[in-house]
Amino acid sequence: MNVFSCYNDGAVLTKDVVGMSPDTILSSFKAGVKNLAAISLETGYTTKASVPYAITNAFKNLAAIGMEVDYKFKALEDAMSGAGSAGAAPAGGAK
Repeated sequence: MNVFSCYNDGAVLTKDVVGMSPDTILSSFKAGVKNLAAISLETGYTTKASVPYAITNAFKNLAAIGMEVDYKFKALEDAMSGAGSAGAAPAGGAK
């Protein structure tokens, strides 16, 4: 038997949708969250998805100013030595 579609709670699903693996669904969801964060950052509208990126961008701005005026603080020294890069949030968003 060849299945072309499936009916579930009023929705007709194609065989491509029914045959999706959990990994495919998860990767699609992650891409959507990244897009939401990028849109939120560009429009200035804060969402839960954009907060880690906003904090990372704020630190980058502070680090740039600190390096320019030769002002040292612990987080900047850790970042410059590479010690803080292991647990850092992703930088820049999904642009």
